[in-house]
Amino acid sequence: GNDHYPDLFIGRFSAETPRQLLTMVDRTLAYEINPSSGNWYTRAIGIGSETGPGYRGLMDYQQIRFVDSAYLLTATYRHIAEFFDGSQGGNDANGNPTASMLRTAINRGGGIINYCGHGSTTGWVTTHFDNSQVSKLENNNKWPYIISVSCATGNFVHQDCFAESWLRASYGGKPAGAVAVLMPTIDQSWDPPMYAQQQMNALLAAPDSAYPPRTFAAICMDGCIKMNDEYGTDGYEITDTWTVFGDPSLEVRTDTPKDIEADYPVSVDDTCSSILVKTNLHNGRVALFSKGIIYAVTNVDSFGNALLPVDSIPTGNQADLTITAFNHRPFFGKIQWSSDLDMKTNRKNALGLKVFPNPAKAMVSLSFVLKTGNETKMNVYDLSGKRITTLFSGKLAPGKHYLRWKPNTSGVYILRLKAGKNIVEKKIVFLK
Repeated sequence: GNDHYPDLFIGRFSAETPRQLLTMVDRTLAYEINPSSGNWYTRAIGIGSETGPGYRGLMDYQQIRFVDSAYLLTATYRHIAEFFDGSQGGNDANGNPTASMLRTAINRGGGIINYCGHGSTTGWVTTHFDNSQVSKLENNNKWPYIISVSCATGNFVHQDCFAESWLRASYGGKPAGAVAVLMPTIDQSWDPPMYAQQQMNALLAAPDSAYPPRTFAAICMDGCIKMNDEYGTDGYEITDTWTVFGDPSLEVRTDTPKDIEADYPVSVDDTCSSILVKTNLHNGRVALFSKGIIYAVTNVDSFGNALLPVDSIPTGNQADLTITAFNHRPFFGKIQWSSDLDMKTNRKNALGLKVFPNPAKAMVSLSFVLKTGNETKMNVYDLSGKRITTLFSGKLAPGKHYLRWKPNTSGVYILRLKAGKNIVEKKIVFLK
């Protein structure tokens, strides 16, 4: 449109050679698909000058200290490295910080860098960290993302700017530098971008229950939108020229990635109309795809369950299962389709409930068939009639459905399946 509110998010992979582009792509994929371990994700780096005042009378270093204390330290961050001009106490060392001091902190690892101060096309004034210093970084697999309130650090026209150097950086033939940066192409004013930076950091600290954006460009542009609302025309130029370098759809991390645990049937038959995936998550996304085609996508509910509708059998009778969640490593699995697994419905078992193996020493697989769509509930009881757990409760489409279950202790259990007016029970024996 003709306004200053973004209609879509754009990021720049600003490369001059194939090697530079490969560095950017490899870094982005590794950050999302195969993130390194360590507590460096929970360390933040804050850099600020002692000039100002800007938004709400804050000096630059006070702005950084505010976003750290008000947002980052109230969430998942555990340590803040401060690099402020002058001697500002706290975690800030006496005197002015040097490029060498900052380089050491970045090599050690930091999940995010916030900067507020003067800048130029080729670097930050505070710390005198410039393109040449970025090229010396050795932070393989420890890539921060950067929010920079400064002047011209993203001015890429007719020159290699500071922002570009972060994305092109490598060490030992492997990506170094930053995974994504937000830097301006022009000289920024004081108050509006400081306000936006606060809003961006507030989103980083927001809980999942608030459904905040988790991708880098969405976080940055959401802050810009709030700045536009607050400052009007004074914010428009900032929004128009504050540029995302890197993949705009990158999902950032604010904590050490955790593993996803998932339970699902690895084989289903060709009458299957839905697949239940049970996880250790309270929020996440599950997708089923094959050969570039997405067959199903759904969200993980608050109980950790995701019900994938299956409308067609994937090409080759096999599909990849992917589960993603904020601050988790992605989970990858496979599901195979086979007509050999089809089971005829027992006349006395109107729902075709099957349990296998039974008796069992580990996980049991459960399958049942619905002739019509129905509200369905599957509960597990002990022999005294006490309900142990609810495996599923909700509406299911017609067709064959699969679940898996493993109790915490050995024993005899009663599985009760209710769908519409039909109720079927099965005894399950677990041995250790």
